[in-house]
Amino acid sequence: MTTRHAFLAACLAILATLTVATTTDAFRPSTASMNAPANVGVVDLSTIIDRMKERQEWDVRLKALESTITEEGRARRAKLEAFAKEIEPMSEGAERESRIDQFRMQEIKDAEWLNGKKLEIDRERSLKWQSLYRSIREGTKKLSEREGLDLVLVDDSKTELRVQRNDKVPMEAQALEQIASLRVLFGSKAIDVSEKLLVQLDNDRSLSAPPAATGIPSTLGATSR
Repeated sequence: MTTRHAFLAACLAILATLTVATTTDAFRPSTASMNAPANVGVVDLSTIIDRMKERQEWDVRLKALESTITEEGRARRAKLEAFAKEIEPMSEGAERESRIDQFRMQEIKDAEWLNGKKLEIDRERSLKWQSLYRSIREGTKKLSEREGLDLVLVDDSKTELRVQRNDKVPMEAQALEQIASLRVLFGSKAIDVSEKLLVQLDNDRSLSAPPAATGIPSTLGATSR
């Protein structure tokens, strides 16, 4: 290699080194951002949900809805049983056959009514959890802004793995799935903001009117088919 070629190779090597260094620095976070501590809080979500005032309100309304449906179901069964007893002593003939057809038609209607009510209860329970989630998310945002928190995590560090015999899912797979779903291995009591969040949620609930568009009040007053 000539002296000229050696000189060019050395220059190219220096330029390559400078380019890599410049590019690396451009994408490297600043020391200030790397060292800035994040204010983190954790919450015990199951405790929050169990003690929420809104959860208690929902449970009372759902229980009332389920009780109303149960009572109407009993009344429908009693009416159908009485209908069957009326048909039983009737003599064979067109009149009896007509009554049997009416009985079977009513059975179909009652089964459709029951399926509809099961879907209604399922929908209301789903609305309950959606509403609770929205309240917790919004309450957490308000608490974080007031307390200067950058991040609030669900503390699942106390979760124990539970497996059971299952022909479809091996116990090892059950354990691995549960481990993969965990996000917090340890949360100090000093950063637990569960009680503060509960106060925030209950205060928000006291200031707001109970939800009227859940479908439950109108359902309770609805007429049966």
